[in-house]
Amino acid sequence: MGNKPSYNADKLKTSLQMAVIRIGLIKNKRMAANYNLKDEIATLLRNGQEEMAMIKVEGFINTENYISALEIVSMFCIQCNERIRQISESKTCPAELRSAIDTLIWSASRSECEEMIKIRKQFAGKYGIEYCEKANIDADGMVNHAVLNKLVSSIPSENEKMMKIIEIASEKRVDFVPGSEVKKYMQTIVNPMKFNQQNLGNFEASCPTRMTTRVVESEEEKNAASNLRQDLYPKDTVDKKAEDASGENEKPKIQYPDPDIEDLHEEETKTPSPTNSPKDDPKMQPGQRNELDDIEERFNKLK
Repeated sequence: MGNKPSYNADKLKTSLQMAVIRIGLIKNKRMAANYNLKDEIATLLRNGQEEMAMIKVEGFINTENYISALEIVSMFCIQCNERIRQISESKTCPAELRSAIDTLIWSASRSECEEMIKIRKQFAGKYGIEYCEKANIDADGMVNHAVLNKLVSSIPSENEKMMKIIEIASEKRVDFVPGSEVKKYMQTIVNPMKFNQQNLGNFEASCPTRMTTRVVESEEEKNAASNLRQDLYPKDTVDKKAEDASGENEKPKIQYPDPDIEDLHEEETKTPSPTNSPKDDPKMQPGQRNELDDIEERFNKLK
């Protein structure tokens, strides 16, 4: 990298702020390009050009990964901007900022942002050229893994490409019929919860514990369940509880020493309520006796 450059906190702060703005512009540009590429892939699928769509979707996936990595880099720029005083006062790289600073140095030569080069020079002036050389090759393994894997373009796997093709076709409402080579893959990945009855039975049998209640079919299991029920709820206890419950509903019967008093009590219970008494009935003729008069007369004789 040449001679050690000089460190300036104000220049580092300005470069970090400008990098955030530059990354935002690059991200918007890439997102617009991906939007147009999505329409192009949908058109290829409508025309039955599945092979060409699979080639186009590689660039679509790489652009999505690139945008995701830039968002993390932008976040690290904001973090270092907020800790600019701590960076200036420390002689060595702070442990809590090690991942952020190493990621910014590593991504300087792998992104389109020009301000990242200026940020790397400032860190080289602060912590030394050797430190930047190690961070540039991720010698200590402190670079963020998502940025390490997504900032640089790579060839996506066949599974990733097919899943992205299916996602675009669903979003653009394309009646996409995959080729014979990927139909079997789609049946196991796209609809993983559509099991037939045989597969569902195998799945339940493989489970160590079952959440659903199983129906008892064999006679031995039925007898075992019956014996367990009898042990938990003995018959004598159940009969006794039933007798106690029936006894609570019955009213105790009063025993009278004189049979005439008992007969009088039974007749009183059978008489109607005072509101509906025949004595108060306006239809009764004068001098006519009713049952209540006979009861009162008998009661007076007993006294």
